[in-house]
Amino acid sequence: RQPDHRSEGQTTKHQGQSPNPAEFQPLESGPYVLLLADPLFEGPGAASNTPEVEPKGPHAELQEDLGMAIMMITHDLGVIAEVSDKVVVMYAGSVMEVADTLELFADPLHPYTQALIKCLPSSTAGNARLETIPGSVPNIFNSPTGCKFHPRCEYARDICREQRPALKGSRSATHE
Repeated sequence: RQPDHRSEGQTTKHQGQSPNPAEFQPLESGPYVLLLADPLFEGPGAASNTPEVEPKGPHAELQEDLGMAIMMITHDLGVIAEVSDKVVVMYAGSVMEVADTLELFADPLHPYTQALIKCLPSSTAGNARLETIPGSVPNIFNSPTGCKFHPRCEYARDICREQRPALKGSRSATHE
């Protein structure tokens, strides 16, 4: 065991705990970037364990006071809709779409983004069943060729299976 060289009163966060941005000590020079990540929850009731982020919470105060950027990693599109200006949608480690938040929700271009939005509770009327994306996320050690989403995509064509698409117009990685 290594000796503890922390100064008195200093604390550390354990893996799995959410950091409280109000506890962060500012650095002496910028630019500042705050990384907020939600843990990957598993098992029954996982969705109810997702921490909520308030649009005007402590992170927003730090952002305003220090003029810093916030990068948020989350699977919760509701949080994204509430607190983000720009969104990068990723699937299996690949960027699928980049857009301003309002633009992304109003006009999703990539089939994966479209599928994610269809899975949101607010996109179903009344008591209708929630949509799901068929299939499974690929194994990172044996990813499919071409677009990583093609095995689950209802619009997949031969080119999707053969070539990995590039972002077009800095917005969506599709073959259109």
